Amino acid sequence: MNWPIQTWFHRRLSPLGGESRGGGTKRSYREWIRRPLRRWAALWVCGVAALLLGLGTPGGAQEAAGALEGWRITPQLGVGVIYSDNIRLAPADEAESDLVLEVEPGVSMRKQGGRLEVRLDYSAQGLFYTNDSDASTVNHNLRAFSVTELYQDRLFVDAYGSVSQVPIASDGPEDRGGFFRPGNTALTGNQTTQANFGISPYWRQDFGGWVEALLRYRYDDVAFGRDEFDGNIQTATLDLASGRRFSRLNWNLAYSHQREERGEADSEDDIRERATGRASYQINNQWALLAEVGYVNDRVAGFENVDNGLFWGLGANWTPSRFFSLAALYGLNLNEVVAQWNPTSRTRLRVGRREEEVGVDPGVRWEGLFAHRTRYTTWSASYTEEVTSVRRLFGESLIGVGPDGLPVALDEEGQIVPVDGSFGLSTENFLRKRFTSRVTYQRGRSGLGFNVFDESREFPDGDSDENTYGVGMFWSWQFAPRTRSIIGLRWERDDLSDDRQNEYWISEFGLARQISPDMDGLLGYSHYRNEADPSDQSFRENQLNARLNMRF
Repeated sequence: MNWPIQTWFHRRLSPLGGESRGGGTKRSYREWIRRPLRRWAALWVCGVAALLLGLGTPGGAQEAAGALEGWRITPQLGVGVIYSDNIRLAPADEAESDLVLEVEPGVSMRKQGGRLEVRLDYSAQGLFYTNDSDASTVNHNLRAFSVTELYQDRLFVDAYGSVSQVPIASDGPEDRGGFFRPGNTALTGNQTTQANFGISPYWRQDFGGWVEALLRYRYDDVAFGRDEFDGNIQTATLDLASGRRFSRLNWNLAYSHQREERGEADSEDDIRERATGRASYQINNQWALLAEVGYVNDRVAGFENVDNGLFWGLGANWTPSRFFSLAALYGLNLNEVVAQWNPTSRTRLRVGRREEEVGVDPGVRWEGLFAHRTRYTTWSASYTEEVTSVRRLFGESLIGVGPDGLPVALDEEGQIVPVDGSFGLSTENFLRKRFTSRVTYQRGRSGLGFNVFDESREFPDGDSDENTYGVGMFWSWQFAPRTRSIIGLRWERDDLSDDRQNEYWISEFGLARQISPDMDGLLGYSHYRNEADPSDQSFRENQLNARLNMRF
């Protein structure tokens, strides 16, 4: 067997999988910063500089030795073999089989305590195709987040990054991942590598218990190896809130300015600017008076329905018991109702309706959140509506965004939440409506999981709207010591523009065994098919996967 080792090592392994770009010797800053390697280097230099500053601030030198303690660095290596009877996800009469060798070295880094917290997982997935050696490649995968304290619980820097493979077009064949499917091995020609890196310095201060202040700058760079999709987002925010000396009166003043720079030539930047003030006055245990005033100044490409200006509202918050509250605001260009129900510490429900007649695509926006835990089950559901873009979604996918629009680190168990659906890339802004619900059950040696999702993307022209929805389930059973079986089923339907449709079915079965504390292996089988309209996009694939994971 002639493995394409020499060919693979002589390939140009661009982290973004893109081709080299030509051009003259003179380049603008925008062209320079879009180059993937320089973007990676520039942002990670900022992260390293923040770390060094953290050790070099007053007291940092003395703490340098201590800062090196608490690190947990785990080198990893995964090796596997994948067989596919339709490696290109082509129609049945064009199917080609291939055997793929997978070699994936990586490292996991954790640091908690002191002036620095780090969570990083990186791997370089080498794929060697026996029948198509020219397709052999390396896929980089990264999830990283760090917080550095630079000065006395006042000045901090967040640095974060992610690298993964994503589909390019919604209507093209897509390699969907799973329990036993890497999700990036099919040679579809419809996949690229996305890289998101960001840095966010911020200053927070308590002014004598009267005012709590937070000043933050955030820079996100999102790249897909294609200029038309690349871009960066810069956000500056200032938040002032009432301190602990206030009892009945609570207030908040907030200002944000966001600029999204698009990669397309001669395109205008998107601007989102907002200033708000909120206040509540507690009359008694049940009633509080509410007031809100704000100004919106947005300019978002593609949305002609932008009405900038002032809004304000007056209202009240009613809390008849410690389990339930109802808040309402009504005024100029503003109408909002929010209900919350928290019967126990394990159950939380929030439903809100807000109508704003200013900003991008003014109108009604709904949002909802439900969470419930029992001894053996976990239930969750959420619904959101927002005007956004692919760049914004990927920029927020790693760490999430809190209710104040600022980055929030996800916890250790769920640092990355998979995005359901098979949407491709787009240069346009769109109105996104998303519902998702999950239920998990764990008792003894068995575990069950169910999920449902529905997401629509409505574009300004009305001709490119997309909707995807589906359900999934899995069953895990530890039938022997250190040995577990896993069964998974998924169904998804995509309604795309021009009356195109995809209907995906994925069924999986596999065995996972803990060989030693630092070694585990798995054997898996998956059947993947798409019943598409038009039918020339339909395909079926059977895949076998054997893999060994080692930690050192």
